[in-house]
Amino acid sequence: MLADPDDAPHVSVREMLQNRSQPAWLLVPHMQKLSSIHLSEDQDTCIWTHSADGLFNTRSAYDILRPRGIQRPALAKIWHRLFLRKASMFCWKVIHRVIPVDSRISDHGVCLPSRCSCCTTGHCEDIDHLFMNSDIAAALWRWFSPILHPPNSNNEHFTSWCWRIIQGSNLRSPFGFVALYGMLLIIWEIWKERCKRHYDSKFTSIKTIIDQISLQISHAIHQPVFKTAPSENQLSVLLSLGYKPSIKSIKIKLVRWIPPVYGLCLNVDGASKGNPGLSGGGGCIRDSNGNICLAFAFHYGFGNSLQAEVRALHDGLMLANEFGLSINQIYSDSALLVQSFTNNSSPSWECARWWRPAYDTLRSLQTSCCHVFREANKVADALASYATSNHGNKIFTTFSSLPLACRGPATLDKTGLPYVRLG
Repeated sequence: MLADPDDAPHVSVREMLQNRSQPAWLLVPHMQKLSSIHLSEDQDTCIWTHSADGLFNTRSAYDILRPRGIQRPALAKIWHRLFLRKASMFCWKVIHRVIPVDSRISDHGVCLPSRCSCCTTGHCEDIDHLFMNSDIAAALWRWFSPILHPPNSNNEHFTSWCWRIIQGSNLRSPFGFVALYGMLLIIWEIWKERCKRHYDSKFTSIKTIIDQISLQISHAIHQPVFKTAPSENQLSVLLSLGYKPSIKSIKIKLVRWIPPVYGLCLNVDGASKGNPGLSGGGGCIRDSNGNICLAFAFHYGFGNSLQAEVRALHDGLMLANEFGLSINQIYSDSALLVQSFTNNSSPSWECARWWRPAYDTLRSLQTSCCHVFREANKVADALASYATSNHGNKIFTTFSSLPLACRGPATLDKTGLPYVRLG
């Protein structure tokens, strides 16, 4: 609602758009922004901006209020769903050096005699000695050395070594999966054996501990299908230890841009550097011969990739209407965007202001939006990247005016040569 300084009756945005002579227009500093507003017949609703669907929930409210510490994304790897939860929790404690070993208790002012329960040398018990140099630790790391290079107390602390292993592990590969999970289990088994000997005077043989660790790893590694194949050397090491992972087979597909049978087609794509981050969108309209009729590259500022995809489609349709071009087919490599038009539901409330007019335009033109692989959408992808990098809005009407990065894919699409897709 808008009102003038003299407390005149309030004026709605709809009334202003319907009456251009409304005096309240004088109070709007940027009239062109208000002129571009698209009003729908839907009822106004309250939006909770901290959830993806715009609906309030206590989880999102708590997420705003709860205190946050230092963010360490790599630490999320130890909470893999197939890892033993006790081992993950204990590793988290080791990294933060909160394990109640004798040296830790002494540091808090409680003086007591100290002797490592996991070795025969009578060494004082601290984190580095217990998990690196004790008899049990040395034997377990020696057994696991084909996967992980054993830690060395002369070079770094044990917690630093653990953190380096976590950061460098790749859970998409079976070798990285086994390396990280084996490290967690070895640490956990060392602590369990330490407590048995320290409090119950019970001893477990090294062979039994190794068998327990191997059983846990074998049970976990057989469940997922890994997307990254290990090297031949890594695979031979895994097989020698009795681990047989399932690896996703790579299939080679030939993908090419298919021109429309008649009329024009629109390819659109969005990009976000950081997701969310600086975003942009691009698209091109081509005829059945692959000739460029119109192309655009628009910078959208800060946003996520889904917003960029929706805005690119919206802008492509608006430009086609402005230049009098009739679109018969639309292609996008965003399966979520294409599915939203099939389900008649905006992918998120943040995209609704661009998605709704795009949907209305598609319905009025009776045009469908189809999903294509990224390899068949190279020109639009290059335009979106160009817009994100150059921070500007540009429209191209000829092939020669396209950015250099877009001319190569446009030429390949026109000749009908396929791209190779691995998947």
